[in-house]
Amino acid sequence: MTEYLVTPAAERPAGKPGQCFYCRQAVGAPHAADCVMIVKPVRVRMTIEFERWCPADWDRSMVEFHLGESSWCAANALGEIEEWEERRGETSGSGCLCDVAEFEYLHEAGPARLIEMGVSAGNATPVRAGEPGSAGDGPRAASPASGPQNDAESGSKRPTTHGASSGWWQSSR
Repeated sequence: MTEYLVTPAAERPAGKPGQCFYCRQAVGAPHAADCVMIVKPVRVRMTIEFERWCPADWDRSMVEFHLGESSWCAANALGEIEEWEERRGETSGSGCLCDVAEFEYLHEAGPARLIEMGVSAGNATPVRAGEPGSAGDGPRAASPASGPQNDAESGSKRPTTHGASSGWWQSSR
């Protein structure tokens, strides 16, 4: 199993200096296997019910044709859902889609990786047990990865959700 060394990026202002805020391992030591900074991509299906506008004379088959077989792009639904949620929030005060959305786990979508302070997997330093740099061998310097070093450089526009401060959960599609 791959181990990931704790770097200073795993420290948090509310935590003890020199250790990962989440698994409490010292900088230079491997993160605990159950540390929340070690993540994996999973594929999920989201089903959401929402209201949208269509011509008054359209029946079910016309709506389904327009949305599924015409040149209309499904990405347009994101803006429609956002607008609908805003209209709904004005009347309900909710501002939340939890009552109209369902999620289903489908499968794992790739290998686990380390995310420290928004650092992507390319920047993480994987260490296999027993290799130089593994537990008890002292700190190991991270090697630079090729390509974008962070979301800003890659141009990624990751969505946010209430309660989430980073996009580590985004699909690796």
